[in-house]
Amino acid sequence: MKLGRPLVLFMLRCSALRQAGTCLVRQRVRLSSAQVPSGGPGGGTATALTDASPVDSEALLRRRDEPYTRAITRSGRRGEWRRAIALLDALERRHPGPVSVRAGTAALVACDRAGCGRGLGGDPRWAEARELMGRRSFSPDAFTYTTALRCLGRASRPDDVAVLFAEALGRGLAEDPRVRDAAAVALARSDRFAEARAVLTEGTAGLGASGRRRTAWLRRSRHRFDALSAEAFPGAGDDPATRALEVALGDAATWGEMPCFGDEVARKGYARLHLAPRAQKIADAFFCAEDAWLRLAVARVVLYQEDCRVLSLGGGPGGDFAALATLAEYAGGDYLDNRPAPTRHQRPSARVHCDVVDYEAGWAACVEALASVMPGGHSVAFHTGDITVPLDAKANAVVKERADTADVFIASYVVAENAVSLRASDYVFFRDLFKAGKPGALYLFAETTHRLWPEILQCALDTLEGPVPISLPTNLPGRSGSTMILQKGGTGAPDARALPPDHPYARLIERFVDDNAAHERRLERDRDRGARTSGRSPWMGSSG
Repeated sequence: MKLGRPLVLFMLRCSALRQAGTCLVRQRVRLSSAQVPSGGPGGGTATALTDASPVDSEALLRRRDEPYTRAITRSGRRGEWRRAIALLDALERRHPGPVSVRAGTAALVACDRAGCGRGLGGDPRWAEARELMGRRSFSPDAFTYTTALRCLGRASRPDDVAVLFAEALGRGLAEDPRVRDAAAVALARSDRFAEARAVLTEGTAGLGASGRRRTAWLRRSRHRFDALSAEAFPGAGDDPATRALEVALGDAATWGEMPCFGDEVARKGYARLHLAPRAQKIADAFFCAEDAWLRLAVARVVLYQEDCRVLSLGGGPGGDFAALATLAEYAGGDYLDNRPAPTRHQRPSARVHCDVVDYEAGWAACVEALASVMPGGHSVAFHTGDITVPLDAKANAVVKERADTADVFIASYVVAENAVSLRASDYVFFRDLFKAGKPGALYLFAETTHRLWPEILQCALDTLEGPVPISLPTNLPGRSGSTMILQKGGTGAPDARALPPDHPYARLIERFVDDNAAHERRLERDRDRGARTSGRSPWMGSSG
């Protein structure tokens, strides 16, 4: 259908009018937002700012300064820090009174991102950031101090960081976990680890993960562990020797007597099958910590010191070493997929030095194979030892030598298999280990079962003095309750020595006791098979 010439001209005229009207509206909005009265004669903004509360006053300033704030933010994203500061200067000249804290913070962000269009590196403009913080045209908030501290930390200005954090403390803004975390990271960048640890409190975010961060960690770390396992121990792990060892390990967890790991083929098959899931379990227990005291303790161990020393008991083929090394790298900003975090979000992380101790000397070759494929400059060494004899025994000379400097003790998948011998010795090795550890040391126990946790906990309560912070993770992938973490000389809550009867951990421990009693009854019924029970539990309860 053809349209008449008059109708076509009418439609074109209407289209042109609409476009012109749109342009006029946009221009009017831009001008009206940029030309809010600044408080001169006859203007009402100054009066409104004077009469309004601080919150309302800031809301008015944000609305008035929004065009400048957007322009400053765009400049910062492009790495144009000079333009960002010039825009803030122009805003202050236009409105001699206070300006929005968002505008000032946007200029600080531009200084932090200086030299990098996408914020992925470059040299932060610390002097300009310090000058901006000295201005009185805007009132800094917690995020403003966080940005400034991060900028000064990346520029290696620890003295300025200390002064700025003290200023935030005086303003009452240092209780915000973002401010404390930024100050701690900034001090650690200059190797002032003691000051960084002193800044941290239980309110600090630490390494706790939830939501998307937790999902990303689980996916990326599992990919890393699978890759390490495949590279260090090629093969499928489905040979007859490995299958026989798997059956023997199941019986060992039931009856409490360790099987033989003397077959080299079976050891490599076991490493291929179990390195990734068991390393994952240890790393998850630390990264996905539920208790505030544990998040803080882990952050202090893997971030705010130069070296993290780990004693892995029964640790062949080296899964505990892989777990802590991967955790340290990820916490420092390595996303484990050849895509590191932006430089301004990275943290200095500790180098992990792990001593793997096992009674089977053949695990040394597996530990060396794992060390050869582990990136990051971490180190591991293998030693023989025996957890069923006292720490002073000759077999445990290396453990005794390193116990007083270890930050983390890990006993993973070694307790249940040695239950008979451990009970016969009244857990003397672990009692000695609790005594020998330094204040603040973490003790992690992981197993296929939780039945023996009350007994280990009772040893700690009998041996240690003062509070004993405890964590029984229940939100980890896999079996709930099969991991227990204690701290020597800690002050966090919950305290295993004073758990209220209705506390979830108290109920869990009582359930563990009941499960162990039921297990012992089953073993008693199976005596006709020639088996013997692993003894009576010494658990006396949290008040014992």
